[in-house]
Amino acid sequence: MKNYAPPSAEQKAFNEVWKRFVIEKHPPGLTETGSTVWKGHNETRCAIGWLMPDSLFCVINARTNQSVIGLRESKSKLATYFRDTYGMDFLERLESAHDLSVVAAGYSINKVDEKVFHCNIESKLRKVAEDWSLKIPGKD
Repeated sequence: MKNYAPPSAEQKAFNEVWKRFVIEKHPPGLTETGSTVWKGHNETRCAIGWLMPDSLFCVINARTNQSVIGLRESKSKLATYFRDTYGMDFLERLESAHDLSVVAAGYSINKVDEKVFHCNIESKLRKVAEDWSLKIPGKD
């Protein structure tokens, strides 16, 4: 009989991002002008946006809705939540997987090749799983 250990916060976060982009094929989080963003128009979200509780979206402003790096030294509720729940290095990897996949998909205003985006983000998330010793959801 195997010992059961509950999944880590990172595994839970990874599972959520994997589900949203690889299984459900959600579009990337983009603004109306084509910039990547945690929560974009038409309710799109990036990897970080899917991890953020809705109650914390109200504290986002133009400055904090740019990158995890911008939150490293912040004392905001949002930064504290992310730091205490996941750690900034892990979040930066997820954010990078999303943003680099958007770039690879040749994004422009309101347009991204979603098939290319989904292929790229799956590949990048597999690398995150490998680097962080996480399991790919659905694989034993």
